[in-house]
Amino acid sequence: MKDGLVSNVLSEAEDYISSGHPVVVVRDESLIVTMGVSSDDIHLMNLQDKVLIESSDNRGTELRSTMLNGHIAKITDDPDQETRLFEVEIELDVEKNQLDKLKIGDIVTVFKSTSKWSGVKLPLSAIQSDQFDYVFIVLDDTAIEREIDILAHFDNFVIVDGLETAEVVVIEGMRALDDKDKVKVVE
Repeated sequence: MKDGLVSNVLSEAEDYISSGHPVVVVRDESLIVTMGVSSDDIHLMNLQDKVLIESSDNRGTELRSTMLNGHIAKITDDPDQETRLFEVEIELDVEKNQLDKLKIGDIVTVFKSTSKWSGVKLPLSAIQSDQFDYVFIVLDDTAIEREIDILAHFDNFVIVDGLETAEVVVIEGMRALDDKDKVKVVE
């Protein structure tokens, strides 16, 4: 027998219920994300591959984003008859106290690496472009223009080559900067 959580009570005491009609909805303690993958991309999916799940919560007054780790737990062999997409199930690697991070029916973004990069992750907004792509790094209170190569591009961030992990990158106010301008770092 497996433990579970009652996620919905469909009937009340003394209700008349037809045979086969559920009384409660019980779910297990795991979080599963299901996605459809095209025949062009299904070869990139392997069981146990690590993925990153981004959930945007706009239920309150401000938009908040949560990043969760997961792995591919199931890949169907046959595509769906209507969508022609292969169903891929992702099991989130979360603790019991994180089960409220996603609600049933939430729409999420799934990030899966299809190759390995060795680079630095930056917000897309930090990238400047003229005849080449560049960012400003701060060295001795001076903004230094540094050419970079974009290795991978996602919705709002990029993976770049040409920087060291410990370097400080300007991520706000860089449009007003020129190479070798004096700057003050604000944290």
